[in-house]
Amino acid sequence: MNLSKVVVNVSLTDSGEPMGRGKGGYSTSAMHVRTDQATVPHGTVTFRVTNSGVIEHEMLILPLVDSQSIGTRPFGADARIDETGKLHEASHSEPKVVRSVTLALAPGRYELVCNHPGHYVSGMYALLTVT
Repeated sequence: MNLSKVVVNVSLTDSGEPMGRGKGGYSTSAMHVRTDQATVPHGTVTFRVTNSGVIEHEMLILPLVDSQSIGTRPFGADARIDETGKLHEASHSEPKVVRSVTLALAPGRYELVCNHPGHYVSGMYALLTVT
């Protein structure tokens, strides 16, 4: 088990402009979830989540199953994905606000997402691998 505390810095970004047209009618390049680490050891992990954009965002941690790829979750008419199985969330972060979430992660692959309407389908997701 990982006895040291790992910190993953997460930046939630947007272009600061209205979303254009793309997948499902949303821009696929205007928004991002960026991490300073793609792989961390299992155990206690702290996510330091900064909303670097100009609009409200959130960060959900969702496990990926088998060979599931990031950015491929189905979304509903509200342009949101199903949050069933989420491990945690740093909710409703206003612009320039930093929130921290600490939890124990088992080995596996996780998708970090923003699930505000239209954000996931606009590219707000990142992969985190836990060894």
